Formats: sequence, structure tokens, C-alpha cells
Amino acid sequence: EARRLELEHERLQVDKRAQGQGLGKACLQALQPAVRQLWPEINQLMLSVSSANLSAQAFYRAQGWVEEGEAYRGERRLVLTLPRHDIGASAIEK
Repeated sequence: EARRLELEHERLQVDKRAQGQGLGKACLQALQPAVRQLWPEINQLMLSVSSANLSAQAFYRAQGWVEEGEAYRGERRLVLTLPRHDIGASAIEK
């Protein structure tokens, strides 16, 4: 069974005046290749979002994130499984 190696996406905030211009989407699209380059052993990204923030939940789901239940303090846990990336065992053991 493959090990689940996660990286937590701490925060993404776009000023209300700049929302709807594709900035958040561009940041998330740039995140995957950056993670692959810096931490090739990571196979899943995780974040939590307020259960009351329905627009943020919809935004992340539209970008391919999937809800996996409660994170903490009632927040929703969302994950993004990264495409398989062939890496050597030595990279995982570091």
C-alpha cells in the first residue's frame, strides 16, 4: 500500500477587489508543479476551510479538491491528490 504523504496548504487569500480575476486559480495551478519540484515525495495536498465559507468550498471543488469530512473546529477538510510521479525510494526515505 502506498504511503499517504501530505502537504498542508495553509492559506490563500485574494483581496475582495481582485476576486474573480483568476488570481486564486492561477496560484493553485502553480502550486502543483512547485510541490513536485520541491517535495517530489508528496502525493496529496490538504487544506481546511470554514464550513460557513461556501464560496471558498465551491472554488476549491471546481479546482479538483475533494471534501474528506471535518478537519478541526467544524472546518471542512479538502484534499487534492497529485498525479502519480515516479520517484526513487531514496527520495521518500529522506
